[in-house]
Amino acid sequence: MNHPWDRSRILLLDDDPLVRRAFVRSAGQREDAEVRTVATQEEARVLLESEPPFDLVVCDFWLDDETTSGELVRELYRQRTPVVVMSGDASGVIRSIGLVVPVFAKPVTLSEVLAEVSRMKTA
Repeated sequence: MNHPWDRSRILLLDDDPLVRRAFVRSAGQREDAEVRTVATQEEARVLLESEPPFDLVVCDFWLDDETTSGELVRELYRQRTPVVVMSGDASGVIRSIGLVVPVFAKPVTLSEVLAEVSRMKTA
């Protein structure tokens, strides 16, 4: 079965190196996803501006430096870039962002994210 996101380019923003490695490992087992990872919003912005468009951006909400990815998520939403948020503490995330975007409680797998996005596209 072909996934609706065949050969998707996915950008993952997460400050946790274990999460980044897990997503890359998961993508390596799939033929339908190419994952790039970054640890900071600044790194994400550089890739978003310098590389071909990503099909999906996955953002950890709470970052190490005690900031959130809320501003970046809002920018991506305004640019109509598909974006989902994940968090170890998902309570209040949508209220903080002020948008209705998919929010996943960690831990979440690449397969779970892609399945939810697929459901969103067909809804």
